[in-house]
Amino acid sequence: MNPIEALNQIKDYIYIHAYKITALVVVTKNHSHEIIQILYDAGHSDFGENKIQEAEKKFPLVKITPEKPLIKHHVGPFQTGNAKKTVNLFDWIHGVSSVNGLKSLIEKAKKQYDKNQKKIYYLIQLNLTRESTKTGGMFLEDFEKAIESNTDLFKNFPFLEWKGFMTMGPSSGDLIITRKVFKELKRIQEKYKPNSELSMGMSNDWKIALEEGATILRIGTAITGPR
Repeated sequence: MNPIEALNQIKDYIYIHAYKITALVVVTKNHSHEIIQILYDAGHSDFGENKIQEAEKKFPLVKITPEKPLIKHHVGPFQTGNAKKTVNLFDWIHGVSSVNGLKSLIEKAKKQYDKNQKKIYYLIQLNLTRESTKTGGMFLEDFEKAIESNTDLFKNFPFLEWKGFMTMGPSSGDLIITRKVFKELKRIQEKYKPNSELSMGMSNDWKIALEEGATILRIGTAITGPR
């Protein structure tokens, strides 16, 4: 199956089941810019990359039209050392996972906005599986402490807006645990930021994510094929 057919099958599933989502992000890491071009030309706009260096080389090669911007999502861990490059290159940042990271993002996003009026949207990434091997993501208790003691950091600015939460299922791929994780993120969303975005669901678990309230999917190999 080619990428356009694979993408359309997922979109058809979402439409048939009447799920309401904000974005279906096609994750294209380790693929060339050509697959972005093919899907963009077919009408798709949202694309995700994990690594700054790869995105820097890839995105500028995609030919786009002014009336249909390429919406670029950074779906890897947000690193303070790359904050300037990240806000320059991406529109959405999914992996903010510390107070220091958020402070850095606020600083760099403001400087970026002062230059070109570009607004950044971000998600707080939570590690709900508690796997020490999983890169990125706050433990829930750290997030709760942060939002209670640093309320002003989480407000919306003209240049930066907190849109919701992101998480990943367990590395094992256990779908029972995955569902529990997605249910927990939904509970957290309803408590701390009702009606906000939930970025959860990848190639192996996106249907479960939709069932549990995902509004943003991050799908790679199920659309792009093996890397």
